[in-house]
Amino acid sequence: LAMQQDPQARSPEEEVLMNHYKIIKTLGTGNFAQVKLALHLHTEVQVALKTLEKDKKNASLIANELEIMKILDHPNITKLFHVMETTEHIYMVLEYASGGDLAGRILEVDYMKEGEARYIFAQMVCAVNYCHENGIAHRDIKPENILMDAHRNIKLGKSGVTQNQVRGTKMHFIQFMHFLTSFGNGHMMSVPASVVRTHSPNLTLLSLCGT
Repeated sequence: LAMQQDPQARSPEEEVLMNHYKIIKTLGTGNFAQVKLALHLHTEVQVALKTLEKDKKNASLIANELEIMKILDHPNITKLFHVMETTEHIYMVLEYASGGDLAGRILEVDYMKEGEARYIFAQMVCAVNYCHENGIAHRDIKPENILMDAHRNIKLGKSGVTQNQVRGTKMHFIQFMHFLTSFGNGHMMSVPASVVRTHSPNLTLLSLCGT
């Protein structure tokens, strides 16, 4: 999933990326995607460069992911800065959350103080409320999907969201390629969400409280 190392084998789009970003290290790898930490050379800002492998099986999943990410713009939701596409890959330049995720933070402190927990939960509520106002429900809320910046402000990861096309209708599932299961994490999700094929904001709120 990495960009071609041989300059002659790179596409024009990959050349643009290599001219603007310096790859630092790999952050994670999945079945269809790889995420690398990169440095934007002109601004010296660190970003997460996500490479998605294109094929017929995941084409609709990728399109849905991009559709959702372009809609959302909130300080507590991971930002999508730029998208570039080649014949074989889609490159997404994302906001980098340098503080890790909430799961790591919980393990680090063992016992989280009430003040910090309140601060984090309040931001989570703001992010989820913003999604609901835009007709989007997040169906995979769990500590691993709650990222944090250097100041421990949360950045809700966008994996596991559903969107309704018309307000007032049922929200239909948009299945992303990097789900652990078809219905999110069984330990964190609400019970109704594990047995139904539609989703509502109320189920997301139950998962939020479970987290």
